[in-house]
Amino acid sequence: MKKLSLITLVAVLTLGLLISSADVMAGSHEGEHDYGEYTDGRYRGSFYDGGEFNVAVQFYLEDNVISDPSFRYLYYDGVDYLGAAYLQSVRELRDQHVEALEYLDGKDVSAIDDLRHPGEIVTETEETVDGFSGATIRSSKIMSAMRDALNRGKYD
Repeated sequence: MKKLSLITLVAVLTLGLLISSADVMAGSHEGEHDYGEYTDGRYRGSFYDGGEFNVAVQFYLEDNVISDPSFRYLYYDGVDYLGAAYLQSVRELRDQHVEALEYLDGKDVSAIDDLRHPGEIVTETEETVDGFSGATIRSSKIMSAMRDALNRGKYD
C-alpha cells in the first residue's frame, strides 16, 4: 500500500512538473518577457562577456516609458565603439546600435523585445545590417543590458 502511494505521488509530481515546464517553454518560445511596473527614475544596466563590459546603458523611466536612452560603454573585442568612431566600419556599427537604442525613446518598456528584430528598427544602414551579422548579435546584448537595468532597479 505504501509503495502504491509513493508511486502515485511521484507520478503526480512528475506530471505537474511536465505541465509547468510546457507552460514555461511555450512562453519562452514566443520570445515575450513579462515586464512589470517600475519605479520612475534613472536606470543603468550592463552586459558583460569574457570579463569585460560589452554594452552598458542608461535611461530614464516615467510611467514605464523609456526616455533618453544612451550608451555608457559600447565595446567589442577590445574596440571602444563610442571612442573609435574615426574608423568607418566602427562608425557604421556604432550608428546602428545608437539607432537601435534610440528606437526605445518614448516607448513602453515592453518595446525592449522589439530589439529581437534589429533589421526592422535600423533603417539608415539596412544593407550593412543584412550583410553584417554582428548587428543582430549585439542587439541581444542591448536587450540584456536594458533588462539588467530593470532587474537592478532604480539607480538613484
